[in-house]
Amino acid sequence: MYLEFEKKYTELSKALHGFNPEDEDWFLIELLKLITEYGTNVACEFAKNDSTAIYTTEILIKAGLRGVDKTLLLQYTKGEDEYDVYGAVLCLAICGYIEGFELLDQFIDKTHRLSKNIDPISEIIGDLEFINDKRAIIMEKRLRKIYNY
Repeated sequence: MYLEFEKKYTELSKALHGFNPEDEDWFLIELLKLITEYGTNVACEFAKNDSTAIYTTEILIKAGLRGVDKTLLLQYTKGEDEYDVYGAVLCLAICGYIEGFELLDQFIDKTHRLSKNIDPISEIIGDLEFINDKRAIIMEKRLRKIYNY
């Protein structure tokens, strides 16, 4: 089943023709169907073993994957690449983990050790739409107030 998932994921990715998967609603819908068909365990295993594990995990979570090991996501936040760390933080928040919201606050306030290149307006505000939690609404209001947006 793992190899079938990988094959279908690759086909979907190729169909993007270089476009950003987050900007293509059809892609996230099809990805959720794939997750539903093969199950959380297969999707999580695929993400963990992919060459771009953090990014793949982020895309799968944005599509609707849940049940990702919190310990794994927290481990990803220890890295040195600001975009990977931010992606892991976002995944934690999307999954409803308090640590994700605490760390996301640091990115909003620009106090996180790797927040230098993460723009709160162009990056964070758009990602908040993936978080189905009242805390995201509060964060967005705070972000807009801080940055007069």
